[in-house]
Amino acid sequence: MTDTLFIETKRGEMKREDLIRDLRRYARKNGLTFDLDKSGGSGSHYKVKIGDHITIIQYGEFDPFKVRRICKQLNIDPAHL
Repeated sequence: MTDTLFIETKRGEMKREDLIRDLRRYARKNGLTFDLDKSGGSGSHYKVKIGDHITIIQYGEFDPFKVRRICKQLNIDPAHL
């Protein structure tokens, strides 16, 4: 197992499905509720709720800055993913 924040693609970005998988795993490890609403966003956006925090995740790939911003909105330390 690696200590990296996420699995990187060739361009150093993370796919949305990989981010959601990591967020789901984080919630399970920490005893938090995880809810993914694929119709909760507009178009190809997903609404993710972990515990009491909610954010919208768009379709595409995310650079490390965007991953940190999403984690901040969910009150998660990115190092713990």
